[in-house]
Amino acid sequence: MKVNYIETSISAPEVLREQVLALLANIGYSAFEDTESGINAYIEEPEFDQETFDHTLALFEGQGVTYVHQSIKSQNWNEQWENSYPSVMIDNFCQIIPSFRKPEPDFAYTITIDPKMSFGTGHHETTRLMIRLMKNMDMQGKTVLDMGCGTGVLGILGSQIGAQSVTGIDIDHWSYENARENVSINKTENIEIILGDSSVIPDQKFDIILANINRNVLLEDLPIYATRLKNGGLLAMSGYYLQDQKLLIQAAKPLNLELVSSEEDNQWLAMTFKQMS
Repeated sequence: MKVNYIETSISAPEVLREQVLALLANIGYSAFEDTESGINAYIEEPEFDQETFDHTLALFEGQGVTYVHQSIKSQNWNEQWENSYPSVMIDNFCQIIPSFRKPEPDFAYTITIDPKMSFGTGHHETTRLMIRLMKNMDMQGKTVLDMGCGTGVLGILGSQIGAQSVTGIDIDHWSYENARENVSINKTENIEIILGDSSVIPDQKFDIILANINRNVLLEDLPIYATRLKNGGLLAMSGYYLQDQKLLIQAAKPLNLELVSSEEDNQWLAMTFKQMS
């Protein structure tokens, strides 16, 4: 029996989209796609309950979250998704592809990512910016910490480039499970994925720390990152806008973190700092 779906098109500020997505997943929505203004979410029509939906979205009242519902006829969703899901190509350096697509030639590194509900597919500017920063890093034999690892894409790339070991940490359980799956798919056995926040960072010093999260978390955890960096170690951060540059540089200065490089794309910014103490 074919089942129709409800498509809910949600417009939301970027900082709220992951929260909206997670809550919709809890009430039965099973598929999601990013849009310019927010998220399209899909649920089987018999599973949809307007009262439950209204109660969930009420948590975002007054925060610029709006929605529109429409009924979608049953179709082969996997085929539709596979046909529309693009690979990500970054400067002939790295390509990020889903497992159902063959890699293109002439890329130094190929990462296979099946994203499910995790952040970090390479489609967002911040992930691409981090990869461009990593392109200019010497990771051979280095210890790497990937904070807010999402799908695990940055840690997997670090392993492929030559890192001795990678520790990935994410507070989201979906991301934790998805990152572990992607580590297995890419056969990068030197990566450990941990569920939690900055409080679960192992008590050791790292050569390189990657943190693609958001401005507020970065500012809060910056002192912790500084204590976990080896002297001369590198901290690469993204997840904030160009307008936040001065604020982050000012926060880094008393921690002996010196700006050494930056990349920007569509008003998003990524910066690399060096531990000088």
